[in-house]
Amino acid sequence: MNYETIPGYLIAESPIHHGGDEKNGNIATIRRISWLVDGQREEVPVISGNSIRGLLRRMIMSDMLDQVGYTLESTKLYHLLFAGGTLESVDSKDAGAINLARKKEIRETLPPLSLLGTAIGNQMIEGKMKCGIAIPVCRELAGSIPPVVDGVAAAQIGLSLHELQSEDFMTRKDDLHDDRGEDERAHQMIVHFETIVPGTVFYHSFTLQGATEVERAVLGRGIELWRKNPYVGGKGGTGYGKVRICYAMPAPDHDPYQTYLDEHKDEVVATLQDLEGRIGK
Repeated sequence: MNYETIPGYLIAESPIHHGGDEKNGNIATIRRISWLVDGQREEVPVISGNSIRGLLRRMIMSDMLDQVGYTLESTKLYHLLFAGGTLESVDSKDAGAINLARKKEIRETLPPLSLLGTAIGNQMIEGKMKCGIAIPVCRELAGSIPPVVDGVAAAQIGLSLHELQSEDFMTRKDDLHDDRGEDERAHQMIVHFETIVPGTVFYHSFTLQGATEVERAVLGRGIELWRKNPYVGGKGGTGYGKVRICYAMPAPDHDPYQTYLDEHKDEVVATLQDLEGRIGK
């Protein structure tokens, strides 16, 4: 089985707020993972692989449906395509059951599902793409980051990860004048949240495992779509999370996938219709 790693960098062009699972008082924290550095535990700000994989999945699936002209009517099929589906306990005679032959056919007919994986009825389709966690280039992680390519992050390697973090805030005002008494003052709330500062460089990579030429090209299409809407994390609607997407080697050519959709549109639509009929609304 062939393996291919596509390394690259994400460079923050605006503050990034990739929300964590906890709050520190009234401050919304950023996502961190624990990392052992010289025997000491450090909490490192990251962009999760799940977040990057999820946004690529949504872009790729929306693009596929648009290109073949298919409108979803099933909530379950939407979940299967856009969120990875759900395993269900079904009888072998049930319409929702998927046998191995049908699983192979789905892989061959819907390359995005084969690349990203999903759960259909009683079967898991394992994705052929592994999406790495994006980690900041910094002094503490210098030994964990591959050699810098073309010097893109050379200046940052001497900075501490603590220098890459900041804090921002926003205010929310109560403008519902009619709902307040004459002597009641307007309420104003200040929301604080942690950010990663603009200019921060993250190392990131994709790994393809046994991908066909068309499946490889699906990733190329996903990266192309991402470059058109280059955001990660939260608060993108107010300008946060914009990144420059730079890979050390050219992203896979998306042309084989485009050719596949042009030549097999009817088969893609037929498979989507069959899945919709099997799993229901």
